[in-house]
Amino acid sequence: MAADVATGITIVFGTSGFSAELLDITAPTGTREPINTSHQGTSGQHTFTPADLMDWGSLEISFHFAPSTDPPIDGAAETVTITWPDATTWAFSGFMTDYSASAPLNDKMTGSATVKVSGDVTIT
Repeated sequence: MAADVATGITIVFGTSGFSAELLDITAPTGTREPINTSHQGTSGQHTFTPADLMDWGSLEISFHFAPSTDPPIDGAAETVTITWPDATTWAFSGFMTDYSASAPLNDKMTGSATVKVSGDVTIT
């Protein structure tokens, strides 16, 4: 399988309509805690079982900053859709937990945001 190039990724927030010209994206990463099932009769090594609940973590994005854009940092959870270069989409409920902008002298303005995933990520 050939490697895909990360060009052409888009992101859209369903309710607020926030979108951005992405520079970098760090996709949500799922984690699930191990539950230690060892007991006094266990010998040799600990035993574990997977927890029923998992956490998709957060999405991190950096983008071209536009001062006129109103980020949904104070908004409720909404559907966030990432479209990848091969047209695969990842959709999930999420809300911004962090938003910042930078305007260095004689250089492009950039912004960054963190979006907390609430629930499952649907991949289609």
